[in-house]
Amino acid sequence: MAKFTLKDRLVQKSLRKISDLHSDKPDLLLVTVGGLAVQSYTTNPDLYRPTNDADLMASRRILPSEFREEIGKEISDYLMSVGYGSTLGKTRYGYEVRVDDHDQVFFIHLSKFSDAYLQRNNHWKQREFKNAKEVYVSELDGYPIMVHRIEDIFANKARRLGKLKNRGFVIASDLEEWNRFLEEDFEGLGNVDLVRKLRAAEQVRGRLVGISQDNFSQNQDILNRYKVTKDLYDLAILSRTIIDGKEPLDILYLKNALSAIPSIE
Repeated sequence: MAKFTLKDRLVQKSLRKISDLHSDKPDLLLVTVGGLAVQSYTTNPDLYRPTNDADLMASRRILPSEFREEIGKEISDYLMSVGYGSTLGKTRYGYEVRVDDHDQVFFIHLSKFSDAYLQRNNHWKQREFKNAKEVYVSELDGYPIMVHRIEDIFANKARRLGKLKNRGFVIASDLEEWNRFLEEDFEGLGNVDLVRKLRAAEQVRGRLVGISQDNFSQNQDILNRYKVTKDLYDLAILSRTIIDGKEPLDILYLKNALSAIPSIE
């Protein structure tokens, strides 16, 4: 089984602990975004797109000492208590918990927003926090997780795809699906061959094996193509969720979300 998805015990344990933190720290909201948020809305578990991390967005600034001594430590200690080796670290954009699962590594990434960033982007970031949804997924046995609203996932995916298109990474074969999104053709977008698209995304993902900090800069083109393939897949699978009636789409909210963040073109 391709890792990591909501089917994996490590992912389940990680999200359950993150859910518990909301009770321990009522002043802090941790919203799951990115690939695992998309999975939480996916109607067919066989179509989960594997990811190597859980991306979390924090509602307020988190100081290094708070992550090291409280938030990160609590997550790490818990995962170690249930059998996973775990270490804390930092990234360019925030903090991380690195977790070893036999021969594979899973990361929990927590964005580190500065006070200045939060103030500058308050008009749309606070809307995302306010409208985050409590979602129940069967794999977590009743534990709720806070995730990006589906319209906010669409908007953030579109933001990145727009930037990548301007840089030439959205190629001719991608344009039909990209244009369907821009034209709000969610029926057409959700009825593409999702199995084929998932396999294509996993094929590009396989080319990332062996990329490390030492050769990261030499492999930017591969990384950017993977971002395009996975983001287009996510737009399609979320459209399928809407078609299947699991999650309604508020088109006015989506338009506001798209207009609130930096331009997608």
